[in-house]
Amino acid sequence: MMVLALKQVRRYMNELVVWQEARPRVAEEIGPDTRVVVAHSLGSVVAYEALCEHPEWPVTDLVTVGSPLGMSLIFNRLSLKPHSLLRYLTARKTGRAVAEGLT
Repeated sequence: MMVLALKQVRRYMNELVVWQEARPRVAEEIGPDTRVVVAHSLGSVVAYEALCEHPEWPVTDLVTVGSPLGMSLIFNRLSLKPHSLLRYLTARKTGRAVAEGLT
């Protein structure tokens, strides 16, 4: 399962067309009343970067489930770093390397 998840993240980070097509999909879901974004697995990476790219969005919280964001292997390769996102919460099963929280 972890190999598959990391393969998807690798495609997102290394294939420009995948990266370019994924982030606008998050933008389609953000409205003027959106305050919380909940994302799972690779979706958390896409949502995180989209939120960083749009500090003007009204989102104050990012909730992730099974997120690879906390893995330095992933986080250090992100194209954007956080802005003033007020709160970040990750739900993870203890001991699952792919779902470690941001530090």
